[in-house]
Amino acid sequence: MQIKDFTHEIIALLQNSPNELISSLQNQKTCDEITSFCKNEKILPTVFEILKDDIGLMPHKNKLIYIKNQYIFDFMKKLRTLIMILKKFNSENIDYVILKGLSTSCYYPSNEMRFFSDLDILVGSSDIKNSYKILKECGFRYAKDGINDSFEGSREYSRHLPEMVNDENVIIELHHRVTSPISYRKCPLANPCLENKVQFKLFNSNINLLPADLCFATVSYHGIDQFKKRTDLRYLFDLKYIRHSILLSDDDLILKYQGILSNNEVKKGLFYLNRSLQHSKSKKNKDFYLPSTNVGVKYFLSRLLLVFDQISYEKQISKKHPLILFYLLKRIFLR
Repeated sequence: MQIKDFTHEIIALLQNSPNELISSLQNQKTCDEITSFCKNEKILPTVFEILKDDIGLMPHKNKLIYIKNQYIFDFMKKLRTLIMILKKFNSENIDYVILKGLSTSCYYPSNEMRFFSDLDILVGSSDIKNSYKILKECGFRYAKDGINDSFEGSREYSRHLPEMVNDENVIIELHHRVTSPISYRKCPLANPCLENKVQFKLFNSNINLLPADLCFATVSYHGIDQFKKRTDLRYLFDLKYIRHSILLSDDDLILKYQGILSNNEVKKGLFYLNRSLQHSKSKKNKDFYLPSTNVGVKYFLSRLLLVFDQISYEKQISKKHPLILFYLLKRIFLR
């Protein structure tokens, strides 16, 4: 069943104009449709938190409050698991920083309003082996069947080891780099992230997270390089809330990362954010395609060359992949 589109209403909410959305939520059928749309966009707890003073006045408030509490429970479960892991990391002197979802959540008005499906931990290349061992000791295993019990499997062509999962269905991606080697042969963000991390106190535990400007840079990169959706609303909320915590002007922020991210992802992220904040309902959705770095003959050729690099590497580590060419082409060109 096709989910009804409420992009314009959410963009208005992003612009601090919630009246239309609040009015729509008064109707049970429309409320269910908005809930499905926001859940699909992974922004349901964000919308609930922004409208928390209004939800209590709605005729179906109990259902909405129940859903909101489920997201809070999920957040706490992931955070509890992460704290357990990081205690072991600290005891082994593993240098780490948390990326993406949890780092971004610390720049929202409240952590729980930013949904994330997994935990992303960046460690130095020399710490990958020990970090992988600790995750296994904490009950994590590779989520997909048929992956060798090794920390080497995807290091040559991916940003992280394959997804790992525990019995509580908490998913972790153990990163050894931030950017894909398809975008940048040598990761320009890994060392800055590890060297400039800051400590946040979450539920009486100190956790290494990204400072606001680096968080904006990594989110900008990830959104522009990875997402192929017409409009990624969670990406917009991320950029908005992180931007509030950055003291630099747009021009200074662009200048700071111009020499680091050569594809100008920070500039494009700012452009996309500012354009969405100025959007009016009279405009069509086509204005909301994400600016993409993935264009041009040079980029296409660099991807194609990497495919053959990966095929060569995979043949060295495994002889059980008869469909490896199809898999890698699909992964790189259609991700």
